[in-house]
Amino acid sequence: MCNESDLEKTIKLVCRRLFMEPTKKYGDIFRENEGATRYALIDPLLVALGWDLADPTQVIPEYRPAQGKRNAVDYALMDSEGRPFMLIEAKKLGGPLNPKQLREYSKLVKENKNIAVRYGLMTSGHIWRAYDLQDNYGNNTATLDIAISHVDTVQCARDLWSLSRKRLLDGGKIEKIFLPKPEEIKMDGTADPRFN
Repeated sequence: MCNESDLEKTIKLVCRRLFMEPTKKYGDIFRENEGATRYALIDPLLVALGWDLADPTQVIPEYRPAQGKRNAVDYALMDSEGRPFMLIEAKKLGGPLNPKQLREYSKLVKENKNIAVRYGLMTSGHIWRAYDLQDNYGNNTATLDIAISHVDTVQCARDLWSLSRKRLLDGGKIEKIFLPKPEEIKMDGTADPRFN
C-alpha cells in the first residue's frame, strides 16, 4: 500500500534524476523524449501514489477516448467501476502544458462513452498541473499547480497526495495548491542540496 513516506522517497529520487549528476545527460534525454520522461519521472510517482501501472483495471496507457480515432491520451486512471476518472497527458521535460488537449479528450469520452471524466492532469514529471474538468469546464485554471522541486519533499508529498488512488476513489477532491509559479522555473541542471 502506498503512503506519504514512500511518496517522499520517490519525489527525492525523481528530483535527483532532474537535478543531480549526470543531470546534463539525463536532462537532454528528458527534454527530447516524452517516453523517457514518462518512464523515469512520471511512472514512479504514479506508482508511489498507489496507481498500479500493470493493472488495466486501474490504469490504461494510451487510452483512446473514441474508437477509430488515432489520438490517445497517455494514461486513463480508472475508477472502481472501470470508467476513466482522470486523463493524464504527459509531456517531455519543459514541454507545453496546455489543458486544451485534455478538454478535447474529455469531450470525446463524454460523446462516445457517455462518461463525464472528473479530472485531467498535465505533467512533464517536474511540473504537475491538475484540472477539475467538471467544475471548470472551458476554464484553463488549474486546481493543482506545483513543481516538485520547489517545495520541501514532505510538503510536496502532502500536496501530491491529493492525486493518490485511495484518496481520489474514496471521494476526495484534488486540493487547490499553487506553489510556486512553475512558469518561472529554469531547468539549468543546478544541484539542489535537498536531494543529495
